[in-house]
Amino acid sequence: MRANTKSLPRWNLNDIFDENNPNFIEKAIFNLEKNVLSIESYKNKLRKNISSKNFLKLLKLIDLYHQQKNIIDAYFEIKQGENVFDLETNKNKTDTEKILNNFDDRLIFFDRWWKKLDEQNAKRLMSLAGKDFKHELRQIRQNELAVRQTDGNLISEKNIGVKSLKQIYSLLIKNLKFKLKVGDETKILTVEEIESYFYSGNKKLRKRAYDEYFEEFENGIGPTLSYIYEIIIKDIIGEKKKGVSQNYISKAILDQMFTLIRKNISIFQQYFELKSKLLKLKKATAYDLNIPFKVPASMRKIDFFQAKKIILKSFFDFSPVYGNSAKKIFDSNHIDAQNRQGKFPMNFTVSVSNRIPSYINVVFNKDLESLIILSHEVGHAVHDDLSGHHKFVVREPSIFLMELSSSLSELIVFDKLFSETNEVKDKIYILGSMLDNILTLIFKMGYLAIWEEKTFGNITKDSNNLKIMNEEYLALIKEQFGEKISVPQKFRWEWMTIPHFFENPFWIYSYAVNEIIALHLFNRFKKNGPKYAKNILKILSAGGSAYPMEILARARINIKSNKFWQDGFNIIKKMIDDFELLIS
Repeated sequence: MRANTKSLPRWNLNDIFDENNPNFIEKAIFNLEKNVLSIESYKNKLRKNISSKNFLKLLKLIDLYHQQKNIIDAYFEIKQGENVFDLETNKNKTDTEKILNNFDDRLIFFDRWWKKLDEQNAKRLMSLAGKDFKHELRQIRQNELAVRQTDGNLISEKNIGVKSLKQIYSLLIKNLKFKLKVGDETKILTVEEIESYFYSGNKKLRKRAYDEYFEEFENGIGPTLSYIYEIIIKDIIGEKKKGVSQNYISKAILDQMFTLIRKNISIFQQYFELKSKLLKLKKATAYDLNIPFKVPASMRKIDFFQAKKIILKSFFDFSPVYGNSAKKIFDSNHIDAQNRQGKFPMNFTVSVSNRIPSYINVVFNKDLESLIILSHEVGHAVHDDLSGHHKFVVREPSIFLMELSSSLSELIVFDKLFSETNEVKDKIYILGSMLDNILTLIFKMGYLAIWEEKTFGNITKDSNNLKIMNEEYLALIKEQFGEKISVPQKFRWEWMTIPHFFENPFWIYSYAVNEIIALHLFNRFKKNGPKYAKNILKILSAGGSAYPMEILARARINIKSNKFWQDGFNIIKKMIDDFELLIS
């Protein structure tokens, strides 16, 4: 059901550009190119004995360039989110990306020079650059991609081509239509509309929705999406994987986490079996993964302004600093919560600049899920705000920690709701929904990430890739559910419905990683009280100004430790035991 959008907020873009001012994009590009020319004027000064004064001026110009460029990128991402079918916006975005990529190509000379600079002079200049610039400089020196011996224009064309494929994926998915018989009526549904029936309490309707959904991929769009995915993986991700795509986290650490996810999969299976008994499912299948708990009367309608109040109260009780950052987002009028024709159906947060609060896109449906989704996206914006004191080039957290504040925000809100009700039915619903969320982020996303890693190693030049990817996906899903839960063959097409695989490859592991870290941090907060929030704020305020292991060490977290990851699973096991006790 679509919520009435009249009472829901829609963002104001005036903080980015005055759209009533003619040629505002052209003016922004003109100012950006002026900065590019200023940076290019330093080409002849890039010698090993360059003065610290000139070097610092150049770094500040480069940092300003990235911030100016990001404002333009963010504007088009937001505009495209407003209406994915707006041809003018799509064309302007593509045309602008060509210009911006050309600017990047013109400035790659600095990375190449810095990569080749001798160690003695590199250390001399880094020692004078300040902490933020020092970290950015050491990242460039470790990044294999910084000195690719490839013509700059080819890099731009390749990037634009892959971005276009990602946009094509979004448009193809957005344009899909499905027939679904609901009662005596046959409905024509969009992707997000048919997906809403995956949560139906009617088992037969739920199964029909899944079957119709996967039918479209099996006998329609599947081979096309497979081809798009193969190009994305081969053309770009392969190069990134050789470089620093894991944000200086070794593959061994990720493999360690993946191994423990598979080792602890019985936790997921135990919970799913427990939930199935509670909901009186005679024989549960993968069709039943998203079946909802019965919604208590107190949770049936949560309007946007109630959600805002709950989030702010929860955040302020956790930490006044955290609460103030969230209040800044709500007060800025940067949230679009409406559901309109053509609006991008996925939730996202766009970081703009150090002086402009983030923009948030959600579809708000007046329920607990919408409340938690809103808290997740506000959490991203809070992370962005807390790290805003850093230089722009290191402000954004690495992928490894990108989902930390959003995961933590969900836990804060869930815990506040749970602790402030005495009704057993409400507690069962809240804790059950919380476990649904946690187990999805760790086990569902974890297994998706495992599939993604396997797929990267399996893709070849053969035409058999679609079959290989489908079979590998189905095998992993069957492992996830275990022997007691049947997984229909149609689920082998499910990977194509995951936007992250196409739009943000090798990102999805971050959800699992950050949920475990967030559970640790919040568990310590619950034990030690509000004073521990300061340790958490240190991590979030760091942004991307240091390597993830260094940032986490500030809260005495050692991600090399098997015990650290296993303790996260033990926390979940305890929650499931509490849930079982509650429903008994």
